Amino acid sequence: MRAFHRNGVGTFLTLIECKRYGPKRPVSVDIVRGLYGVTEHEKATTGLIVTTSSFTRDAKSFQDQNKYRIQLADQAELQAWLRDHKGK
Repeated sequence: MRAFHRNGVGTFLTLIECKRYGPKRPVSVDIVRGLYGVTEHEKATTGLIVTTSSFTRDAKSFQDQNKYRIQLADQAELQAWLRDHKGK
């Protein structure tokens, strides 16, 4: 998905990849690196991976090294977003 945000500074593009995985299948670093590459190629502001599962240690480490370019949202964060949205 592509999400655009416009404000007084400019237009920001976030590329979003969704993974519907079971709880015992974490998202690997290969997926995170792949989105990072696409984010760079598309010259997007940031990339976001959202999953119904979790992320491997290597995936989290890669994100830590690229924290301004790639964001990760696991099952717990996804549930929090849904709770917040439901309340509005």
